[in-house]
Amino acid sequence: MAMEQPQPINYDERIRTQVPQGELFRQYEPFQNLEALVEAPFVGPRPLGVTQITPGRHRRDGITVSMIQDSIVLPQYPQTDQAGYAYCINIGGIPREGARMPENLPIQHQYAARRKPGYPKDTTCIYLGGIRATRYKWTCSGIKYCEYFDPTIATAPHTRVGHEYWENQGRTRQYIDPTEPNILIRNSKATIAAAWDRLKKGIACRPQNDTCRLEWEWCERAADGDGSRNGFLKCRNRPPNGALVDDQPEVHFREAVWQNQQKNVELFPELLQELYDREAEGEGDIPPATCTIHENVATRLKHCGVLHSNTTRGRLIRAGCNVVFNLIVPQNLDNPNHRYVIFTSHGIHSHLPPIPNRTPKEFAESVRTVVRQAQDGSVSNSSFLRSGFLKSFFSIQGVDSLEAIHPSFANKSRIRAMLYYEKLLLYPEGTHFAGVDFELARQGLDPATQYIRGAWNRENESAQVICFHKLQAEWFLNVGMFEIDMNFKRIRQRDMNELIFGALIETEGSVCPFARIYMEGEDAESYCLAFQRLFESLSQVTARVVRWRHHSPGGNGEGFQGVAMDMGAGQIKGFGLYLQSVDPEGRHWEWQVKNICVYCRIHLRRSIENVEGVGFRTERGKRMMDILLAQTQESYDAILEEVSGFSTRHANWANHKRQDVIRSGLCHAYAQMPQYIYKRLRNHTNAVEQLHNKTYWSGLYCDLLVAIFQSRAADSSTIRTFYTHALFGVRADDRSNDSVARKSRDMGRKRKLFNELIQFLTNRFFI
Repeated sequence: MAMEQPQPINYDERIRTQVPQGELFRQYEPFQNLEALVEAPFVGPRPLGVTQITPGRHRRDGITVSMIQDSIVLPQYPQTDQAGYAYCINIGGIPREGARMPENLPIQHQYAARRKPGYPKDTTCIYLGGIRATRYKWTCSGIKYCEYFDPTIATAPHTRVGHEYWENQGRTRQYIDPTEPNILIRNSKATIAAAWDRLKKGIACRPQNDTCRLEWEWCERAADGDGSRNGFLKCRNRPPNGALVDDQPEVHFREAVWQNQQKNVELFPELLQELYDREAEGEGDIPPATCTIHENVATRLKHCGVLHSNTTRGRLIRAGCNVVFNLIVPQNLDNPNHRYVIFTSHGIHSHLPPIPNRTPKEFAESVRTVVRQAQDGSVSNSSFLRSGFLKSFFSIQGVDSLEAIHPSFANKSRIRAMLYYEKLLLYPEGTHFAGVDFELARQGLDPATQYIRGAWNRENESAQVICFHKLQAEWFLNVGMFEIDMNFKRIRQRDMNELIFGALIETEGSVCPFARIYMEGEDAESYCLAFQRLFESLSQVTARVVRWRHHSPGGNGEGFQGVAMDMGAGQIKGFGLYLQSVDPEGRHWEWQVKNICVYCRIHLRRSIENVEGVGFRTERGKRMMDILLAQTQESYDAILEEVSGFSTRHANWANHKRQDVIRSGLCHAYAQMPQYIYKRLRNHTNAVEQLHNKTYWSGLYCDLLVAIFQSRAADSSTIRTFYTHALFGVRADDRSNDSVARKSRDMGRKRKLFNELIQFLTNRFFI
């Protein structure tokens, strides 16, 4: 039966319709068939006898091949032949940008690691109709292989690479295992080899000199119960018990070796002596070839990573190759008739094929695009591999892992490098104050979208960054009450915390963030400076004056009616000092606080838990919570007097609650603000606590600029939702969020928890 001849591809139709991205990915399918990188409907290799590609001045200068193959991509392992093998690559149907530029084709296959084409040379391409072209020429880069690799295998010739080769190579790796099977011996060899390697590099001791030398010392302590002994692998110059030498803090190498570390302690003296014997004999006899490791020449590794002959790691040596590659590129690529380039290969490779460690440009760019979408500065290698961006990419490409796209992605350092590169592009000046200053200058070019409103990092002054959107500022000055709370888990940098301003908007049934301050220090001066800078920025952005109710005659004016906050001494005094600075009459900061502040009962409960040590639901804890229910000053004082008698810690707690600036925010009888305002204020900071939790999903202890970027995205989404509801009436949630609905859901949750508790107790004690 006659074989069906492959039909030639209609190149004009392909150019008209373009080549889909998915089809370009399917050309590779590395785990299916590495040799069939270009399949039907493309024309397969055609034996043409001796075909002249370029003429040359002399006959020997021209390029001739015995076989040519049509393709739209250059295979990872181009086939070669002593008489010449060529690929006619159609680049007309694919945009010639970036990785698809013809000049980039030579560096995409696995034989071109760290090799760039030579100086371009003008020529004429006879095969393409005698058009003017540019010729690039270079040679195969070869491989690196372990010195203990069988040289007859390492230098085995080949002309093509197929799927069968990788299967055979995998079976060889399984049959030849150069590692020591005994974990005790393997760990012992690794310890001595690591110490020896550090000594040879001059980094084992500090400082290290020519007299430094490894030796073994048995521990003076008696042997363990099972008779095993412990010891030390150390430099002979190390003094006993780490004593100083000539009053100088010299630190010479010492590594404690214990039997319970899965090491054979008795073997250490023998291994160390063998190592010195081999050094004296010039490395001694080389053990039999048992290694199977070879790498691309671009690798930075110097050893194979396997211990040969106890303490010797195999060195990677290079095997060169004389295979010559040529690339002929038409000079007028804009001409629709010049849509092909010619790639030729002459010779026979005299080494094993390089491992597929070089990622084709199309794949690398596609994955880099996903990395660019996912990178916000906090994305790590593991979090990216679990991200929804990558899952969506897999769905589009029809794969389930990066390794299914190309084997080179099994090396996760490649992904880590992409993440780091994109992070550098996103934060060119870093993620601390230098990056904040850079971002502030960049955002200042567009005030409508500016988020960072100011950054201060002077000596002898608290470093601070103030952030809010313009819409947030407008909402902020329209509310009568707000909450303040400090977040200690947000920023990685030491002593840098996040101060959040927010409130529950009853009309929206949701929490709105108003502003964020990233600041160092918790003293009163730092807080005062932060409040001054924030409210001055709010006034400048909104062109409105910030007013406070108690500053008006009679204490019933316009402006902010009250503030809920924590009982931190620095925060209270700092806020009072700021209010004193803007008070027309300049009244004392304590008077300011007593007229505007209430304190969070949740923080009060936490302070009780710290004193009690077992929670606040004890009898004494409940009595301490009763100060919130006191209706008169006398009852408040009586409760504190009773608490003082419990213990010294309780007395200290009670003394703190007796302070004027504290009790005015805990008991309405001591408050100097109007009672109707005091009772309207929320006596907790749950709103801003909820804002903390909303930002925790993106990570804890982030770098400063990373946290600012994440907060900007969260605040922008929230304030835009509120603005859309106010303007168009579009709800953020289909369910009702009014006070009645929220209370009803809260009752339902409590009832459910109660029923679950009853069911648990019934099953536990009565069944």
